[in-house]
Amino acid sequence: MTSKPKFAQQARALPKGFVARAKKTAALAHERKVAKAKELLASIRRRKGEMSGAFWDIGRDLAALRALEVESLLGHRGFFAMCQAECGLSETFVAEALRIATSLSREEAVELGSQKRAAAFLDLARATPEDDTAVGLARRGLSRGRVKLPAGASGTKALAAAKAVRARAPVAGRKAVGRTVTAEERREAARLSKGLRAAGFQAEVLAVATQPGKPCVFTLRLPREAFGALKKLL
Repeated sequence: MTSKPKFAQQARALPKGFVARAKKTAALAHERKVAKAKELLASIRRRKGEMSGAFWDIGRDLAALRALEVESLLGHRGFFAMCQAECGLSETFVAEALRIATSLSREEAVELGSQKRAAAFLDLARATPEDDTAVGLARRGLSRGRVKLPAGASGTKALAAAKAVRARAPVAGRKAVGRTVTAEERREAARLSKGLRAAGFQAEVLAVATQPGKPCVFTLRLPREAFGALKKLL
């Protein structure tokens, strides 16, 4: 008959108290590791939220800075030039940050997760003729004809959906069916928005459908100091 290995016999011979203490020590080590992991995960989630909110905070400060109208006093030819020279921020970044800070609450910006994703869903909300919001579209997605966007989609997919929605917009001159805006009306809204942004204002002009076959109405969201620039564009 083959005898069992000596180390197995020694293991059986270990005192019960020693085995119990070893198990307890292992359990405590496991608990400490799990607790540390949960602490780190919570820290990561908190810092991620801080990062997501930072671009909104920057946009808020940029809006307050623009309202001061101090570009010439500081020796700069314009608002965007000042942001570039003083903070190293590109015109694209500044315009995007301003748009987000004036269109979303901080909580909404944090929920959308990043500046690029927030801007993408704002773009999608502006592309649809319905009274959509960026956060609403991010939460529920979009199903509009052949354009399908799942809930929780990425910013890249949201931008693609916005492009697809615009591509399927009614062609100018085509008889309107239901609540629609024409391509010409959309272009006029886009022209005004672009002109106001070029003048250094974070403004949004939307073409909103009324009754089938009837002209749309234009809704504007812009600061009071942009009235002069709008008058020139009109």
